[in-house]
Amino acid sequence: MEQENKNYLPVAEPEAKDEDFVFVQQDKSIHDVKFDTKPTTFFKDAIKRFAKNKSSVVAAGILAVIIGMAIIVPMADGNDITNVSLDNTTHFLPPKWFHNAGGFLDGTGMVKDAVLDPNTNLPDESQYLHNAIVHKEGQAIQDAIAIKESRVAGVTETILKYGKGGYISVAVGGTEDNGVFFPAPTTVSSPVFTFDPSAEAKVTFHVPSDYFVEKAGEDTTLFATLSLESDAYADPIALASDIDVATMGDFTVDLAGNADVSSALGTSPSSCRLVLTVAPLTLADSSNLFFLEGVSVSGQESLKAIAFDDAVTEVVRESDKKIPTDEKYSYGSGANRSLVEVLAKTGSFRYDYYEAAYGEVTMEITETELAKFIDRGFLSWDWSDKSWTSTDTWQDADPSMYEILDLEHSPIREVKRFKYRRISSAIIETETKTLECTVSKYRYSWANGQLGQCAMPRMLFGTNQNGQDFFKIVFSGLLTSLGLGLLAAMINIFVGLVWGALSGYFGGITDMVMERVCEILGGMPWIVLMTLIVLLLGSGFWTLLLALCLTGWMGIAHTTRSQFYRFKGREYVLASRTLGASDARLIFKHILPNGIGTIVTGAVLMIPGVIFTEANVAYLLPGVLQYEGGIVSFGLTLSDAQSYLNHYPYLIVSASIVMVLIMIAFNLFGNGLRDALNPSLKGADN
Repeated sequence: MEQENKNYLPVAEPEAKDEDFVFVQQDKSIHDVKFDTKPTTFFKDAIKRFAKNKSSVVAAGILAVIIGMAIIVPMADGNDITNVSLDNTTHFLPPKWFHNAGGFLDGTGMVKDAVLDPNTNLPDESQYLHNAIVHKEGQAIQDAIAIKESRVAGVTETILKYGKGGYISVAVGGTEDNGVFFPAPTTVSSPVFTFDPSAEAKVTFHVPSDYFVEKAGEDTTLFATLSLESDAYADPIALASDIDVATMGDFTVDLAGNADVSSALGTSPSSCRLVLTVAPLTLADSSNLFFLEGVSVSGQESLKAIAFDDAVTEVVRESDKKIPTDEKYSYGSGANRSLVEVLAKTGSFRYDYYEAAYGEVTMEITETELAKFIDRGFLSWDWSDKSWTSTDTWQDADPSMYEILDLEHSPIREVKRFKYRRISSAIIETETKTLECTVSKYRYSWANGQLGQCAMPRMLFGTNQNGQDFFKIVFSGLLTSLGLGLLAAMINIFVGLVWGALSGYFGGITDMVMERVCEILGGMPWIVLMTLIVLLLGSGFWTLLLALCLTGWMGIAHTTRSQFYRFKGREYVLASRTLGASDARLIFKHILPNGIGTIVTGAVLMIPGVIFTEANVAYLLPGVLQYEGGIVSFGLTLSDAQSYLNHYPYLIVSASIVMVLIMIAFNLFGNGLRDALNPSLKGADN
């Protein structure tokens, strides 16, 4: 063992010398070095981290644009949204962003199968202005209309004016019992005619059975009874019964050959009326539609009073107030008479609704309006050289009688005729002066303060049922709602922070009492609470604000309370308390800043939440929200627009897009603020 240990004896270390130790910085000056990075604060670091969140930055930009538009648009847009336009052509104009974009947001719409005048192949100018029909440049208007022969339905002015033939359709009313619909009988009463029982008299009712089956179905039955009512006999006289109009179609009755008629009326002529009653045989195979193509007669001359072979002509007679009632067909109570299968020439074309609403039309200008235009320097007109008349006689205007001084702004483009009437009497002398002019309607609207610019308007969101600029209405309402949301958020955040901080910091009996108060308030449905407040204090801006603030703070309070329970036991809080920090300093300096990120997210989302709540109230309780002075809000705007969703969807769509952008942008913006204000992420790259 001794021999083995000799091999492992320690080796002696060489002796250290002074020259082995060298100071590496002995020839350099040692001093403090300036940091390459600058010192930063908590908020500077938060802004830096927020800027790195691209989605939040984009959301902030969207919010800035929308809020900016809500402030600027109501002031910069001069279109009038306080008065209802009496001009129906300006109601429900489609959105217009571009010009001649083939129907894409250019204020035009495709009119399909409009009834045309068969003589001119043009639509009725009382409904469609010819200068508003979009057509290719250099082509006649007729070339832009796809013309065809069509079968149309309805009782419109153009159908009655230009249509022919067709069937009279009678829809029957009825009653409902235990969910089962009982159709009432249809009664069709003829005009009164003089009937001689001793002479030949036959009446044929033409019923289009094939069309009936097509509309009602092959298994549907409809039976008719025909009776004769006479001044000479008290009760109706049965002529025919159980007539299956669904399968039989045309049916003829012989009035003179009926034994019951001869027995009741004898041989003396009397005033009579035919009454056709149509009803289903059973409820299972019932139909509430009856069609009548025409009525033909033979025999007595007086029967011609009830004959007709053109349904359109007969309906026009029914509408003529100059014809006595007993000379026209009438229909039973509850029956709805219309026209179907009317033959008419129709055409489809693209129609410029803005040209129709604001283009050039012929108008009568009163002396008062003319004086205003003259005072504003639009044109000159001298009445002194015009001759007086005692009647409303139009006189042709000569171009030398007037001069357009401001061609760019003058609503009057040409004077066609004028009338200058003076009525003198012993008591009073009156004068009326009127011009018939070609007027530019957008210039006319601008001159009367209805439009903000003297140019063909472009309503980005179209117009509403009152002819008002919906773009301005949306952002004017948004400004009101943003103001409401901001005020409600400020009040609720302040109350919620104070309440939640005190509850979470002190805990114990204080927390228990405060939580029970929140539970009591939160247990009452908000919609009920709001309704009670409106009933007590009335509807208005401040009433709704009060309703929003009564319980709106509790969400912030609960969030703040949970954050205080999370952070109040941390070491840095205990250390600060040990050093003598007051409760107020601990709450606002040490605990609240650490929980501010989560609190900010809820606070930011409170503003769109208020807007959304107002929209819900306006929808669920229409008429409850009425702001003072006719102020519009975003919720009321959405509520009004949803009434026209089926026919004018662009109103609700445009307003809803703004709502969606607000909700998404506030959400992303709040998330970005939450991450940026989180102290635990201070100095982090992401």
